[in-house]
Amino acid sequence: MRITHLMENRLYFSIIFTCIFITPLLAILFNLDFSYFVSEQGMYGKSPLKFNQYFLTFLFVMTETVSFPYGVLTGSLVVLTVGRMLFFNKKQIIGLFAIISLCILVGLSIKMGIKQLTSEPRPYLIWLSMIKDGMPFDLTSYYELTRSNKEEVLKHIIYQPALESWNIPPYLAEHWIIDKSYRFPSGHTFYATFFAFFSAYILPKKNYGFAFLLGAWAVIVMLSRLYLGMHIPIDLVGGVIIALLATTLAAILVKFFLFRPFFTL
Repeated sequence: MRITHLMENRLYFSIIFTCIFITPLLAILFNLDFSYFVSEQGMYGKSPLKFNQYFLTFLFVMTETVSFPYGVLTGSLVVLTVGRMLFFNKKQIIGLFAIISLCILVGLSIKMGIKQLTSEPRPYLIWLSMIKDGMPFDLTSYYELTRSNKEEVLKHIIYQPALESWNIPPYLAEHWIIDKSYRFPSGHTFYATFFAFFSAYILPKKNYGFAFLLGAWAVIVMLSRLYLGMHIPIDLVGGVIIALLATTLAAILVKFFLFRPFFTL
């Protein structure tokens, strides 16, 4: 089959793009980073939402839908769903998987390269290094450690007596401990917004409900990265820009390859 509707509904695509891109901009405007959600009274003590175990767990689950290995399953389900909505044959679905995988690898490579160039520490690490009466924690020395040594250092820092009253959830503590990378740009934001953008690009009007669902998922993932102490708002902007570049590449490859006789016959 051939697709004649690509980008026919620019209004819907623009709505999804605007909702996603405006999220980090609003976060920048209102200074919604990890420092906003914590205080000397306890984790998330300054947040209007206060500390809510269920809300935090929900956001953590949303983050995990993108984290490896769950993100692979999420992405595969999205690609398969899009392929079925477009009535792709088996060859086209396999080709779609190959194109999406390539574009994600390109995006992740860009993300990793920028992280190494900027070398910006995670917000939760900055917070841990500034805890009053807490254990000494030098960020420069931390990033020079080996992977295993980083885990050991963070275990001692997170489970120190000064933080016992903060009631950091075990799953969040583990999430911090196993993380080893820098913060800018956000890889989770790139991954989620890429699927939202690509679906908005390729799906016809009748299936735009799915594209809007992915857009909402991407926004929640972005907010979760702020709330869990993994990023500041500008990191999300970087992830969205990389996602837009990857979507452009995917759009070109889909139009060039998936509707040639080899795939359509």
